[in-house]
Amino acid sequence: MRDEPCTSRRDKRRVAMLEAAHRLFLERGYGATTLAEVVKCSGGSLATLYDLFEGKEGLFRAVIAGQCVQIAESLEQAEMADLPPAQALRRFAEAIFDIVLSKDSIALLRQIIAEASQFPELGRTLFATGVEVIHSKVDGYLRRQTARGLLDISEPRVASNIFIEMVLQQYRMRLLCGVPVSLTAEEKKAHLDRTLAVFLRAFGPAQRNP
Repeated sequence: MRDEPCTSRRDKRRVAMLEAAHRLFLERGYGATTLAEVVKCSGGSLATLYDLFEGKEGLFRAVIAGQCVQIAESLEQAEMADLPPAQALRRFAEAIFDIVLSKDSIALLRQIIAEASQFPELGRTLFATGVEVIHSKVDGYLRRQTARGLLDISEPRVASNIFIEMVLQQYRMRLLCGVPVSLTAEEKKAHLDRTLAVFLRAFGPAQRNP
């Protein structure tokens, strides 16, 4: 019981540092952000920051991982609900569209692209803790549904790539280039409906003649 207040303070400090780092990375970029500034904005000490994150790259990795938590949770809910593919994949599509194309996600991706030549580890971190998380969730779901005979997919990894790119389509590139995307609720629904219809037409179970 004596350790609980200490643990709570440590958790609160970790959250405060992540929030400060997230804001500073977006405002100033990875290279221009210093750990001293993160500590100044969040409180605590450099020693605590190094103990929690091992340094700047670890802190950045934790920021990206935090961004992925929302989408991972959304995808897990779709899997756990044991819904038919049409319903589960619609949930997947909605989560991927909303979070990957969110203002913060696009801003973070812009920062990584801008500084990739100087800090190549940033791209690798994003891919390992962000992109791979999404793909592994979709890939795993497609494999399980294929094993159950509800989908007909010989290469689940390829199919997951196709599904995700169909969801994001040109919208990601438009946002990265600073071109506004303002879909109405009806337009977004129509886009996701088309994506799902095309995907299931290609990868739904083969129809057998009686």
